[in-house]
Amino acid sequence: MATPKKIEAIVTKRQIIDNRVMLLEMKPTKRVPNFSPGQFLHLALDKYDPSESWPESRVFSIASSPDTRQERISLLISKQGKFTQRMFEEIAENKELWIKLPYGDFTLNNRLEEENIFIAGGTGISPFLSILKSNLEDYHSIKMYFGIRSIEYFIEKSFLIHKQKIDPNFDMEIFIENNNSTEYKSGVIDIQYIFYKHRQEKCNYFLSGPKKMIDTFSNYLTKQRVQEKRIIIDSWE
Repeated sequence: MATPKKIEAIVTKRQIIDNRVMLLEMKPTKRVPNFSPGQFLHLALDKYDPSESWPESRVFSIASSPDTRQERISLLISKQGKFTQRMFEEIAENKELWIKLPYGDFTLNNRLEEENIFIAGGTGISPFLSILKSNLEDYHSIKMYFGIRSIEYFIEKSFLIHKQKIDPNFDMEIFIENNNSTEYKSGVIDIQYIFYKHRQEKCNYFLSGPKKMIDTFSNYLTKQRVQEKRIIIDSWE
């Protein structure tokens, strides 16, 4: 794994979705170490002084591919607490931010030849976008289940639909709580439904999203005797 580096980055894009989610793109000012798709970074709003401690920061999964890391680092930010509220208030194009990366092992490393199930809730789609946008070696199979509140939160919709059409090894199903369309499933994402669709296969279950969802889904899979090594959680601890 690459040694984490502290890098200044300039905001190039700030897109707000329904006042709750921010799509943030930054251009690094220095060389970014290689990272594996699915890893995360630390982000600080205040200027970093190398002679002092790293400023207050939060961790976010990287939503862009390592292949474009020298030009663009993308994040999805959900408004949760004081720090993310501050991000919504202070971040604008051309603002200077500081990032520290890479971290984490929520990756497909050594699992490319297996059946992989991606389960994403809301902005939990971030690490999966990084994986799906990367130039991976041939992988056996990925099936993604994406749960969102409403159609506005179908982030990277065009990319994901195109990916599904052109890639025979990738498929997805979308669950929408407030759904007015017959094109997608209505309601919250259903772990029992997902498990019974794949129970005859030796699958890896990747879980990324709200803590309550992750805890509920991982507990369910454990009770179904899914091996611990096959339940991979996007954890920042």
